[in-house]
Amino acid sequence: MDKREEAKLNMTRSVTLLLARPQVITATTGTPAIGLAATELTDSIALIENLDTEASAAARGDGGSKAALRGLALNTALIVDGKITAWAARRDQPEVINLFNHERTDLTRLSDEDFRVIVARILAKARELDTPPKQATEEGLTTGHVTTLESRLNAFRAAITRPEDLQKHESALRVLIDTEFAKIDRLLDLRLDKLLRALSETHTALYDEVWSYRDHRNAGQQIG
Repeated sequence: MDKREEAKLNMTRSVTLLLARPQVITATTGTPAIGLAATELTDSIALIENLDTEASAAARGDGGSKAALRGLALNTALIVDGKITAWAARRDQPEVINLFNHERTDLTRLSDEDFRVIVARILAKARELDTPPKQATEEGLTTGHVTTLESRLNAFRAAITRPEDLQKHESALRVLIDTEFAKIDRLLDLRLDKLLRALSETHTALYDEVWSYRDHRNAGQQIG
């Protein structure tokens, strides 16, 4: 990320931390859409961080890039695999548990091709569970998990084929990062800023504090 993006992400982190304070949650209980928007902001921050880490690994293009990208895919695959397994256990589906329920050692000892196949299977199931009506919400499976796993699997695939594929994937990741930043802008400008106006009369000091964070919303644009 460049300095402008870092500034915007830092501002957004500050806003989400402020909205998580007990007094803010109490003051906004009558507007659940504020909590929903804050959750979406948190998910977007995590997704941008994941995509940026992956893009940086792809950009290096050195001898260790394949191992680094496999490691990123492994970490996300294990998280998603755990959510799928927990979902299956809650529903008493032993056939699904047998297909998943992987441990780190199960995946680290696989060949690159077998690893790719297993991670693709985890991704396919995650997509299925994340398609409305979403089935694994109680396990915390989000679209962000699916997107991150898909992008990391694609990066690993590119690393084990041709260097030019890795470069193309890096470019694609940058597009995803830009898209997520645009989503953050909409969440802040068109939803949170408008909804938080309700605090300006009922909780003036709290509103002023919230806005002090948002008053730096253009800080990133001022950094050259």
